[in-house]
Amino acid sequence: MSSHRQPNVFPDYANQGYYPASNLYQSNYPVYQYPQQNYPRILGFDFGSGYLWQGLLIGAGLTLVLSNENVQKFILKAVAQSWTGVVSGIEEIKEKFEDVKQEINLKKEEKESV
Repeated sequence: MSSHRQPNVFPDYANQGYYPASNLYQSNYPVYQYPQQNYPRILGFDFGSGYLWQGLLIGAGLTLVLSNENVQKFILKAVAQSWTGVVSGIEEIKEKFEDVKQEINLKKEEKESV
């Protein structure tokens, strides 16, 4: 029995540690790494995180805006007007549908009478 081995058509780059396109953007210059800063963690919050401050600012802004009665009235009025527009649009579509339905029925009646 001869052991005939098929040639490897697709080389196994992963196991050889060679990736053909991996070194296209490599530089010979050293990359500066910023020192790690340890911010205090109080009650599980990382006060050095930008996400914490971003969330706090957005939450404070929303609270300020939504607690204002004038803003609440404006938002409710805008929602009511939008809803009215949607409902009237639906009614308009229903009317157009009924018109098309009547036209189809008239054409059927004309064909039957001929």
